[in-house]
Amino acid sequence: VLDMMCMLGFNTARMDVVMMNRTTGDDGHVNGVAVQGRKMGGEVSKAKVVHPDCMIATGASIIKAISEYEHIGGGRHLVLGLIGAPEGIKAIHKAYPDSVIYLFAVDEGLTETDYIWPGGGDLGNKLNGKSDLVVQSG
Repeated sequence: VLDMMCMLGFNTARMDVVMMNRTTGDDGHVNGVAVQGRKMGGEVSKAKVVHPDCMIATGASIIKAISEYEHIGGGRHLVLGLIGAPEGIKAIHKAYPDSVIYLFAVDEGLTETDYIWPGGGDLGNKLNGKSDLVVQSG
């Protein structure tokens, strides 16, 4: 996304990073997001902040990412995703009504444990294996 913006002439573009993962309860349901770290370049009150995300299931990751920007001035938020569930889209718009979301496709909904149906959720673990980092919520 950063390369594309630079090619289009957005010479003030920068790339911030918020490292996070979903957390799950003993019942397997997604119950939140854990942030391991962040690198953010400062003031964004007049910026258009782009959040690329492959899959938006519950919306918790995007909501958390946008909330991280409240500490440095807010900005206007644009979410770019490949696939999103209606539950996640509604949650993002409820938390941040002014955010704009563009998706390649909208999924049918989430599974009982809050993953994208039918099996797209947990794709990172399926491709790369599960992380050896265990983060407990709360």
